[in-house]
Amino acid sequence: MNSFAHLSLLAQSGSAPSGPGLESLTATEWNPPRTPLGWSLLLGVAAALLAWTVWLYVRDTRSLPRPLRAGLLALRIGVIVCLGVIAFDPRERTQTTAVRPSRVALLVDTSQSMQLPADPTGGASGDVSETRAEAVARELADSDLIEELRRTHKVQIFGFDAGAELIAELPRDGDLPEETSTGGTAAVEDSPADGAAAALARLEPDGGETRLGEAISDALRQVRGPTLAGAIVISDGGQNAGAGADAAVGRAARDGVPLYPVGVGSTERPADVRVTDLSAPTDVRFAPERERQDPFEIRAFLAAEGLAGQTATVVLTRSPAGSDPAETPGETLETRTLALPADGESAEVTFEREPAETGRFRYTVTLSPPPGAREARTDDNARSAVVNARSRPTGVLLIAGGPNRDYRFLQTALARQATAEVDVLLQSVDPAELPGVTQDGDALLAEFPESFPLRPPGDARPESSPDRYDVVLALDADWSRISPESVEALSRWVDRQRGGLIFAAGDVYSPQLTDDAAFAGVRNLLPVRLAPRSLVEASDESTRPWQPELTDAAAEDGVLDLDPEQPGDLSAWSQFEGFYRAYPTRGVKDLATVLMLHGDPRNTGDGTTVLIADQRFGGGRVFYLGTTEFWRLRANGPELFERFWTNLIRSAAEGRATEGDEPALFLIDRSEVPVGEPVRIAVGLRDARGEPIEAGTVRVTVDGPDGFPVPGSPLTLSPVPGRPGRFESPFTPPRAGRFTLTLDGDDVGSPEDVVASITATLPELELSTVRQEVPTLTALAEGTEGRYVLLADAAATLPGLIESRDRTVTVEESVRALWDVRWMLFLIVGLFSLEWLIRKLSRLA
Repeated sequence: MNSFAHLSLLAQSGSAPSGPGLESLTATEWNPPRTPLGWSLLLGVAAALLAWTVWLYVRDTRSLPRPLRAGLLALRIGVIVCLGVIAFDPRERTQTTAVRPSRVALLVDTSQSMQLPADPTGGASGDVSETRAEAVARELADSDLIEELRRTHKVQIFGFDAGAELIAELPRDGDLPEETSTGGTAAVEDSPADGAAAALARLEPDGGETRLGEAISDALRQVRGPTLAGAIVISDGGQNAGAGADAAVGRAARDGVPLYPVGVGSTERPADVRVTDLSAPTDVRFAPERERQDPFEIRAFLAAEGLAGQTATVVLTRSPAGSDPAETPGETLETRTLALPADGESAEVTFEREPAETGRFRYTVTLSPPPGAREARTDDNARSAVVNARSRPTGVLLIAGGPNRDYRFLQTALARQATAEVDVLLQSVDPAELPGVTQDGDALLAEFPESFPLRPPGDARPESSPDRYDVVLALDADWSRISPESVEALSRWVDRQRGGLIFAAGDVYSPQLTDDAAFAGVRNLLPVRLAPRSLVEASDESTRPWQPELTDAAAEDGVLDLDPEQPGDLSAWSQFEGFYRAYPTRGVKDLATVLMLHGDPRNTGDGTTVLIADQRFGGGRVFYLGTTEFWRLRANGPELFERFWTNLIRSAAEGRATEGDEPALFLIDRSEVPVGEPVRIAVGLRDARGEPIEAGTVRVTVDGPDGFPVPGSPLTLSPVPGRPGRFESPFTPPRAGRFTLTLDGDDVGSPEDVVASITATLPELELSTVRQEVPTLTALAEGTEGRYVLLADAAATLPGLIESRDRTVTVEESVRALWDVRWMLFLIVGLFSLEWLIRKLSRLA
């Protein structure tokens, strides 16, 4: 029965609170009729009953004295009155109520875009060093915003980026702290001031992405309820993942919660210059005995915003790879000026250098803005690449089934290069006749080296001579004279030690590879599938040369660049007469890249014949050449032939150049990684022959940008199943900067410590928010009847805008029926009994 719908309050009293914020109230309720008809019926029945009772007693008691007649009538009317009281159902209701305070959610953006300058122009003070996060922390600490909100509301502080996390709950002035019921990790401090300070200290801008709509919706879900008066969102408005602002507006509108976005950062798009990319070889050769070294290129790609046509300065510097760029600026090698490109376009600057000494050097390209231009960020004005200049020549094993023209010209060209040492295995020579054979090369071999990949010992080799091979060149080799064990050693070397293999198909021995199961190991290495017919059969009608067809991948690879002055220019091939014959292929493997096709339209029975293709095989690289007619390039100039093979050998040797010959080395897939994104740290251990070493675990010390070990250092690297000698562990850079990895040489049998480094950068996803996204923030306010304000105006504006939503709720209630007592029963029974006794004595019954 809903007694509050027809409450008639006869008495009310209050009692002392039974707990913090609680108040008890006691009230007496009656249950009269609810409608006029009900009252009419009740009064009519009562009047009829009284009239009938009076008439009856007047008639029956005529013979009795008047006092006795009045007494009997009073007894009967008393019973009727008691029944009337019961009919009105009097109750005593006791309620315990509590006041739930109004609440405000304060959401602070903790994504990495908050590390950008708050005002890149410096404002009136000219200070551009304060970040957006620092500006928010200063405003919240110095202003009365939180204290003014706490006069009326309980304040719940969140940090948000990809999601929202409840950081602290600050009680309203005069209220006692409450334990959070959200299931989060909110801190409840001894005092509101301590809580606010602790919350601000935890708001680190380290989120890798901003899901603005989803994060606000998540926060509203955690604190939903009728007492939530509003949500203040302090942000630059960046939104780069997840649902958009519409999701937050929809959630807030459904819950009836106005959003009050507070904009942080400049509303104007500032000027900006940046180095978007930098390419440089990982390894170059330095030959002390040569007056002119092989050149290499450093190519920088530049972009700018709001500075089109203005002049900027580009500087190339060099410093030791292990030095700290902040402490060692480096040697300036070259300075250029250029006109900055228009917004959305890019410019390219190429520096051509020669190695001047051996060692690992960090080459840095720095782009300085025009004088007077103030940028939103300066961390993207420079990029670096580490180049390793090695004096050890490239170790080449040249295998040829016979002295074809490619072999004769190539072994002569390689013998003249100081950057390569060549061991020659000419299989058409009888081993017994080898002492009388004169060939250009550092060593003439009678058979495939038994200790491969170690080179056979030599008596007159210089100290800088490589002790193992970097590249194997097989020119129409006779693989039947190479043992299966040697082929297996070759495969392991390519896979595990990043060796480079260049396979050239010819018309004498290559046909034996197409079907014979004994050569499955060789076929497995190749990026193409050889056709099951001989080169002579397929090409005996070729009486004219066919120009090769270059693929789109050829321009990107660099192997086919024949003009050192024009990188990426492949026009020299269009002037080349072409090839007569090519070994037929029947397709390429899934991971292969085709660089050149044969131009003969008749060679299409099994697909267009491939002339040059390459693929990664484990850690190494395998090149396939579909002809032994590259000597024909000499018709356009001997230097073109040499440059082609130099590019090819250099590309094949890149993996070995990175791998090195040391007993331990770091194998890190990326030298630059976004903050908060894990990178896999790997170490390779091997013996003198290059075979992997089994070990339990490997420990690596990680020092942060400040020079001190990071939390969790040293890392414990565990063995990788199926990869002997390889040990890995993930590492997540906690902040931006350069991290140094050190492997103790004594632990791995190295004469010195092994050192590497990775650089953690702020992701471009976040740093693209170079200005405050006012339209996004305004949409949050307009869709929820809130208001957009700037950070500087928040303390003065917001407390007066957010109205209190205090709510009184009943926490306990009890009801007691006042008529349902023993004395009421005794009273009615007593009245009936007394009436019956008097009537009996009066002889009326």
